Amino acid sequence: MTVLQGALRAQLGWFAAASLYNSLSLVAMAQGQQGYAGDAATTKSAMFAVLFFGATTVAGISGRTLTYRILAPIALILLLVGGVIKHFLLGPADYASFVSWVIAIAINTFGVVAFGIGVVASYRSD
Repeated sequence: MTVLQGALRAQLGWFAAASLYNSLSLVAMAQGQQGYAGDAATTKSAMFAVLFFGATTVAGISGRTLTYRILAPIALILLLVGGVIKHFLLGPADYASFVSWVIAIAINTFGVVAFGIGVVASYRSD
């Protein structure tokens, strides 16, 4: 397995974790509870972003190297800013619990690392 293949697998793991987190948050809201990381609109918007990141990963898995090389750095920056820095700056008060805040940051930090490795590996493999 190459470094890029490993990074793409890690990105799939991130995709699954982020999708599960957001889906469970939507379920909680449907049951009248607080969403894990904001309201329904925020969570649906996050799900849309997760789909973009997932499509980027699929491009890499499918061997669409140029597409991946263009989209992966964008995904990396968006995930860093919107998925890690934003959550960190909001602080735990805006989340269902301290644990849901930490989980959001942890999932997205893992994603940033996976996309970061993927970006570097995609430019090193020719």
